[in-house]
Amino acid sequence: MVKCGDCGFLGLRLGDGGIIEADRTWRSTGERDVPREHAFMARLVTSDTPPRPRAEIVDLQTPRCLLRPEVDFQARVDQRLLDAVEASPAVTVGRKRDDMVAVLEDDSWACNQYARYVPGSDPKEHVEMLDRQRMLEWQERQERERRDWQATQEALARTANESLQREIHRESL
Repeated sequence: MVKCGDCGFLGLRLGDGGIIEADRTWRSTGERDVPREHAFMARLVTSDTPPRPRAEIVDLQTPRCLLRPEVDFQARVDQRLLDAVEASPAVTVGRKRDDMVAVLEDDSWACNQYARYVPGSDPKEHVEMLDRQRMLEWQERQERERRDWQATQEALARTANESLQREIHRESL
């Protein structure tokens, strides 16, 4: 069982389809400073500024899983709140950020797409790290299989050579 808050594939979706790192601060507080390269996308539209295309809007409140887009974190928050209200009708609903952080920190899930979060790396970099790790493991496995095959072939050649030597020795007697 793993926690989404500890996973490197957790990110914040940009409206243009890009995804940026959900950094440690965001993972623990639900708040994030927008990186300089994305700051233009997060500007509020005022009467002085022309409306921005929808593709440039940034959703810095709702996390996304890069490899499992079907995971709906907001639905998890909503279910958690419903469960709390059913258990105690006097429950007051907290801030959205606090509820989201609680889901990411507290809830454990069975997930086969988990990679430990490396601070400073966005979800795509985590995919690249995982791909590199898998490639290294595949190369090591291939090399091990090659050495095993070579050892088997050498053993077969020795056995065949010994058999041939015995046969020649018997014929010479």
